[in-house]
Amino acid sequence: MGSVLVVEEGTLRGIVTDRGIAVRGLGAGLPPTTAVDAVMSAEVVTVDAADDVQTAWRTFRRSGVRRLPVLDGHPLVGAGHRPSAGAGHFL
Repeated sequence: MGSVLVVEEGTLRGIVTDRGIAVRGLGAGLPPTTAVDAVMSAEVVTVDAADDVQTAWRTFRRSGVRRLPVLDGHPLVGAGHRPSAGAGHFL
């Protein structure tokens, strides 16, 4: 799965990752019927649609996140994924 962006009425509310499910959900003994907001990360690192690729790359490196939603104001317009450790370039 990797990740699922949680969007409500066009606004990004959080991100659910496979790691979040494993650690916050199953690892914490929560049942599979647990609400998504219990395992999602509500504070999501993002970039703006007008930002350049260098800014996005710096954001990946500084924050340590693997997924980077792209916003245009508040509406979600896309998402990027950090390349594997062996990849030499962002794009």
